[in-house]
Amino acid sequence: VRLGVRETVVVLVMTAVYALLGAIQGTGFFADDIAQTHLVNYWLFMMTLSIVGMALATHFTERKQLEQQLSRRLRHRDVMERITQISLNSASIEELLGRVLDEMLTVFNADRAYFLYSCDPDAPSWSVPMERTRPEWPGAFARGMVIPMTPETAEVFRELLASTKPLPYGPAASRCIPAAVAEQFSVR
Repeated sequence: VRLGVRETVVVLVMTAVYALLGAIQGTGFFADDIAQTHLVNYWLFMMTLSIVGMALATHFTERKQLEQQLSRRLRHRDVMERITQISLNSASIEELLGRVLDEMLTVFNADRAYFLYSCDPDAPSWSVPMERTRPEWPGAFARGMVIPMTPETAEVFRELLASTKPLPYGPAASRCIPAAVAEQFSVR
């Protein structure tokens, strides 16, 4: 069983309390320590145990974090490799984009994946020229919609264009999907 830092502290405190109670009651390893060394041996033992315990807990915590990071990187590499294979084996740009959207549905276990046009916050409208959805979640492409640009949607487009990395949206994220879009397409 690998213990984290918090669990290690709990075990150290419990060990310290039991050893100290044993010394006070005259039982256990430190029974004679109060009279002979005024608990110097007890404190040396607890310091050694604390240093070793915390060092091991820190090591295993860091190792676990590195393993998780490696797992994420390997998953990312696998996805990129699948997308590379899709691009090499596609006969047309439409087939390529469609298969990439299919892959995104699978990778993210999503209800829908799409490309939108235009991602211009100053445009009067936007549309979805290509998308993939689960059958129970029809999207804008299935409905053949041209969607008017709202101030909320324009702000989302500005954030996306300004960012150099993916931005999460939704209930678990700090950013919300524009209310009109969420309602229109049943986004949760």
